[in-house]
Amino acid sequence: MSGSENLSALVLHWHPQQPLENTLRSLQDVAGEVIVVQTLQAAQQTASLLGNGWRVISCPWEEDFSAVRNAALEQVEGEWILWLEAGEVLVHGEMMETFLHSADARCAYLVWTHEPPGHPDLGGQRRAGLRLWAARAGLRYQGRVCETPLEDMAAAEMELALAPLQLIHTGPRSPQFRKDEALLILGLLRQELPHAPRWRMPQLLNTLGDMQLLANQPQGAQHSYRQALHLATPGTTDRLESYLGLIASTGPDQMAQLLGTIVQALEEFPRDAQLLCAAGGALGSQGQWQQAAESFRLAARVGQVNPQVWHPANMTEFALHSQAMALLRCGQAEQALQVLEEACHMPGATPLMWWDWMETLLHQGETARALELADQLPSVWGHSAPTLHTMIQGVQAALDQKWSQAQRLLQQALDQGCRCPLGFRYLVLALLNQGRSEAALQVLQQWMQVQPYREDVPMMLQQLQSGSRGDRDSLVQVARFLREQGIGKIPPAPRPIRSSCQHQQSLSAPAPKMTTSAPESVTTSEAESES
Repeated sequence: MSGSENLSALVLHWHPQQPLENTLRSLQDVAGEVIVVQTLQAAQQTASLLGNGWRVISCPWEEDFSAVRNAALEQVEGEWILWLEAGEVLVHGEMMETFLHSADARCAYLVWTHEPPGHPDLGGQRRAGLRLWAARAGLRYQGRVCETPLEDMAAAEMELALAPLQLIHTGPRSPQFRKDEALLILGLLRQELPHAPRWRMPQLLNTLGDMQLLANQPQGAQHSYRQALHLATPGTTDRLESYLGLIASTGPDQMAQLLGTIVQALEEFPRDAQLLCAAGGALGSQGQWQQAAESFRLAARVGQVNPQVWHPANMTEFALHSQAMALLRCGQAEQALQVLEEACHMPGATPLMWWDWMETLLHQGETARALELADQLPSVWGHSAPTLHTMIQGVQAALDQKWSQAQRLLQQALDQGCRCPLGFRYLVLALLNQGRSEAALQVLQQWMQVQPYREDVPMMLQQLQSGSRGDRDSLVQVARFLREQGIGKIPPAPRPIRSSCQHQQSLSAPAPKMTTSAPESVTTSEAESES
C-alpha cells in the first residue's frame, strides 16, 4: 500500500451487489490505510480481497448505519478520514496528497459525488457531501439512516468547506438492489422518525417523501415534503429540498398549485437554477414562451446551485437548451441558434445538444451550416462526417416533403451506422407518409434500443402497433407526434435528483450550529468547473 500515509480511506459495503474492485483500485496509490467496513450480508464479496493490503471489518447488522460507521472509526490509524461507499471511485487521486498538505484540520470537507447518466446522451447528476475530515476522538455518527456526525462536529467547533475532489459512482444498480435499498430505508425511517430530535426531522421527512415518490405515491410524498417544509429553518438546504420535492410530486393537472409552490420557493431562493428552470417549464406549459425564455436565461446566466442538493451536472447546458427551445416558440430563430451554438461549445456538451443545433439549422434552411457542423462533431460519438452528410440531406428532403428521396438517404445513413435521433425520427416520418407502417415499426424498435431512456419512442411504438393494420388515423397521430417532438419541444424541468434511496448527510440542520467556509450556493459555471 502506498499513497498519503496519514490518510485512512473507509469504504462502507452493506449490500452484496455493491461493486468493490474499482473503489479499492482508485484508493491504492492514495491512502496509507484502506478499511472496508461491511455488514455480514455483504461479506461474500470481500472474502477474495483479504491479503491485498486492505483491512476488512465485519459488523453485525443492527438496523443502524451509524453503528457500522462508528465501528470503522474506532479502527482508524491515519490523521485524516475519507469516506466512500462501495461502487464509488476517487478520480484524480493524485490531487489528494497535495490537498492534505494545505487542508485545515479544523474543517470538515464536502466532496463532490457524481452520478453518471444512464446513457451517454445525458448529463448525470451530482452533489457535494460530507466525506473528509481530520481524525479526532469523540466524533461519532448519529441516526439509523441519514446518519451524520454533525452534532459532534459542531461541539468541536469545526467548520465546513468545499474540497476540490470528486467521487464518481461506477457499476450498475440492478432493480433488485434498488428495491432492497428502498425497503431498507423505509424500514429504518419507520424506526427513526418517532424518536428523532426536531433538527433531524426535515431531512428524514424529505427522505420519506423521496421514497414515496419512487413508489409512485405522489400525494403521500407531497404530505411528507410539506411537513418537512414546515419544520425546516428558512434558507436551509432542507427547506430547498422540500420545495424541489413538492415540485417533483405535483402533476401537470395541478398547475395552479405548482406555480404557487415555485413562486413561494423563488421568494426564498431567488437565484436557484433548478427553481428558475422549473418556473420556465411551468410558464412554457401555459404558452408564455417569452417569459419562459427569460426564466431559462436567468438560470443560465445568474443561476446558482446549492452544492449539497442533487442537481444536473450540466445545469448550464440544460438551461441554455431550454432557453433556445422557448425562443424558437417565440419565433426568434436567430437568437435561438446563437444560444445553441454557445451551449454546444461548453465543455462536456452532450450529443443531444449538437443534434438540436443541427436540426434547428435545417429547419431554418441553413443546410450548408448544418453540413459544416457535421464536420465539427466529436469523433468519439462514432458518426463519420460522410454518413452525417447523407443523414442531413435526408432530413432536408423530409422537410421538403420529398418522402421517397428522404427514405432512401436516411436508410442509407442508418445502414452506414448513423444512430442520430434525427435520422430515426425523419426516417419514421418518411415511411409513415408513404403508408409503410410495418417498416416504420421496425425503425422505431431500432430507435428504442439506441435511446432506451426516451419516453416518447415506446408511446409511438404502442400507437403504431395498434394501427399497423391499416388504421390511417393512427398513422397520422404518430406522424404528428414525431413533428411535435422536433424543434421547439421544451425538455422537462429538472427534478430534485437524488441517488435512489441514498442515505444523505444534510449540512443545513439548524441544530447543531456549525460555521462554514463552504459556499451555500455557487453559480452553475463555478460548480461545473469544480467537478
